[in-house]
Amino acid sequence: MRSEGFESCAADRAIIPNIRLTGTHEKEAVFHLFFRKAPFQSGYTIAAGLGDAIAWLRDSRFSDADLAYLGTLTGNDGAPLFDPAFLAYLRTFTFTCEVDAIPEGTVVFPNEPLLRIRGPILQAQIVETALLNFINFQTLIATKAARICHTSKEGDAARVTLRTIDEGRCAQMFHVGP
Repeated sequence: MRSEGFESCAADRAIIPNIRLTGTHEKEAVFHLFFRKAPFQSGYTIAAGLGDAIAWLRDSRFSDADLAYLGTLTGNDGAPLFDPAFLAYLRTFTFTCEVDAIPEGTVVFPNEPLLRIRGPILQAQIVETALLNFINFQTLIATKAARICHTSKEGDAARVTLRTIDEGRCAQMFHVGP
């Protein structure tokens, strides 16, 4: 569900950190996306959602409507939540970090990185929540599909579906299973 006032994929999926641009926002950082415990009390997980995450990173922009909305937000003290310099930064935001990821459908184990982001710290912080959402959800579904196939007799596990997403996405996540 999109937040009212947001039109771009960047603004409706990102948590915007309230940062004053002091120069530290351009310092290089490296982030790893990993999980600590496999779902379903199993020892493995099937990585999924990486393609959608990369496509989102490539296309993320903040529209004029997004920035106008963010400019209207105020803190508890009534002061603007975001500094004008930060909103100007978002106006020209282009994701330039390096991204390394394991292949879609790879079996992964706890504490193994699925994704590595290297670049300006602020860019990595802006996209962090969206990446977690893309990868965590789709990985969970792919892992469940793999477990169903692994425990069922041949041919018994014909399809995994969810009511919250379209059939094509379900089929894609099911397919990256075993």
